[in-house]
Amino acid sequence: MSVYWLRKFRHGSDTSRAAALEDQLFARVLYSEQTPYPWDQESASLRLGTLMDGKPLMMPASALNQNALSTGTTGGGKTANDAGHAVETCDAEGAGAMAWGNSKRDLIQYFRAGLAHKLLRMQSSEATAILRRVVVLAPGSAHHLVPLQLLALPPGADPELLAFDVASSFANLSESAIGVRQEEDVDDVFALCIEFNLPITVAKRLLRSPELIVRLARRSRNPERFLAFALRVRRAANSDRQGGLIARFSRITRLRFMRLMLGGARSCIDFAVLMACLMIILVDLSAPDHGCEEALRFVGHFLWKRFVRAGLSRPIGSPHFPVFIDEFQELLAAGPDVGPDLERCLRLVRARGLSLHLATQSLAGLQKYSSSLPEILRVNTGLHFVFRGGDLWDSALPVTGKKRRSRLPWETEPRGNIFLSRAEEIAALRAQLETLPNRHCFVHDARTGRPAICMRTADVDLAMPEDCPSHIVEGLERGTLVLPVSELEAGLEEVEGRLAELADDTRLSEADDDGPVVLPELVTRKPTEPARLRGRRPVEMG
Repeated sequence: MSVYWLRKFRHGSDTSRAAALEDQLFARVLYSEQTPYPWDQESASLRLGTLMDGKPLMMPASALNQNALSTGTTGGGKTANDAGHAVETCDAEGAGAMAWGNSKRDLIQYFRAGLAHKLLRMQSSEATAILRRVVVLAPGSAHHLVPLQLLALPPGADPELLAFDVASSFANLSESAIGVRQEEDVDDVFALCIEFNLPITVAKRLLRSPELIVRLARRSRNPERFLAFALRVRRAANSDRQGGLIARFSRITRLRFMRLMLGGARSCIDFAVLMACLMIILVDLSAPDHGCEEALRFVGHFLWKRFVRAGLSRPIGSPHFPVFIDEFQELLAAGPDVGPDLERCLRLVRARGLSLHLATQSLAGLQKYSSSLPEILRVNTGLHFVFRGGDLWDSALPVTGKKRRSRLPWETEPRGNIFLSRAEEIAALRAQLETLPNRHCFVHDARTGRPAICMRTADVDLAMPEDCPSHIVEGLERGTLVLPVSELEAGLEEVEGRLAELADDTRLSEADDDGPVVLPELVTRKPTEPARLRGRRPVEMG
């Protein structure tokens, strides 16, 4: 037996020993000059999960003060991972968070369950302090009614801007767009309601009664605008254009509980105040079996506009407030202006203390909402969680260049280069990414310049505890802003009384100091002969 075979039998292959030494040297040179992982710091207190070698993966709570993105197929565990992070950020010392759920209620349910388990482990005083900061916004719930007087002007707000926001949400109520003249009518009716503190539930009545608009216009700060609006309403009476607007308003207010929230309340949710008070906000936009999908689309779009304006108006250096949005592509489908608003938030709200934690199944199809959104997501999200089938950029993959090529069964050593090329290693990592088990993901922190690392997410309690006290369950289901039905009904009766008073001709029309206003007759020119001969629609017909 030769000396070579004796040495190989006792010490192993010379090539394998040389490759192992090279791997150690490569690791020391590659990682010695780079920024350490956040979980390598001594202040790490947030448990992200468990590494493949069984070691816990810890991270400082401040590491979540950045925009994050989670991708992966359904059932991979991304929603539970976000819910766990949201629960960890909430404590009795005043830290707040927001969970924004769209059609899937998973994030809201997991967040409630995790928060309930956390409250049971706390002292009674600390649990009560957290429950007092819980705000639940569920417009589709017929039992937990919150103030949603969308046309109530917040202090210091611009009425024209508020009318524009509500009008844009109304225009995105359905896939069919409204006409240019309809947009003008909608903007005017909202501006009139805002000036006289009337809810959106009276808009349909105003469109059917130009005389009521005239009586309001005579007491308005801008009577010329609303008198012209009254002329347009009378001219378009019984037309398809006016009927289409009335039908849209009917779809919003046809359900009683929606009329109570939109018309009986005296105020509306103010995200600026809620975030300044570091409340724990749950926005549930799922549609139960009430047939209110269009109304939820309208209210959800308006709440998003309010949140964006509140986030962009926060002072620089405000306290940290994380916002977790599940399936954000459904939010993008609410309107064409949601994509640009999301881009602005990703670029600007980080300095104002807000961090967006977005989750979606895939980044494919984002170009149809905004051509620049995929690149802005890649640049402005520092923390990435990639679950099975998710999207991870090649630069974030843990490519070392030292992954050994698998040898054939009859080979003692692989032929040729024993290491995979960069392209082959990327292909192998992507194949591994497609077969990750549930609750396993690659986590990548772009601020460190280090490659992603594979982990198993931390355990999260996804079901409400069976022995949970009723006051905790009710507090997490209802929140602190729920209004009693009797108060909302009283608000609706007050609005009806004000409209009845305005409709009283003897007191509000004839007895006015300036005298009644007579609407002049509209002069309609006859269509020209060429237009009639060509079969075109004359401009004067509207």
